Amino acid sequence: MIELLLQLTSTIDNWLNKPYIRIDGLLIDRWSWVHLITGIVIGLIVIWKLKKVSPWKAHPMVFLILILWEIFERVMGNVLFKVETMTDKTWDMIIGFGGYYLIYSLYISKRKLIPKD
Repeated sequence: MIELLLQLTSTIDNWLNKPYIRIDGLLIDRWSWVHLITGIVIGLIVIWKLKKVSPWKAHPMVFLILILWEIFERVMGNVLFKVETMTDKTWDMIIGFGGYYLIYSLYISKRKLIPKD
């Protein structure tokens, strides 16, 4: 059972590792979609649960979550994830934060359009 799970994980990881863009200092692959969607989900959670938190608290908190996730990936190493370069990890965090900031910005702009009573 564990061998089957590891084989499935490896197959999925191999598919996600196909790069769209690979230039010196820039790596965008299928994993980038995972990080973008994760950032969007984190943004939705922040909006849903932490409506009154200022951006000065929310933004660093989200960035810290993304950093902790990359540390978790590093600690798990070859067990669950491929070993990544610092460039790849940096872009993972930028793309994840971009997904969060996209949702956060849309929410803030929508909130500004709603008249207050």
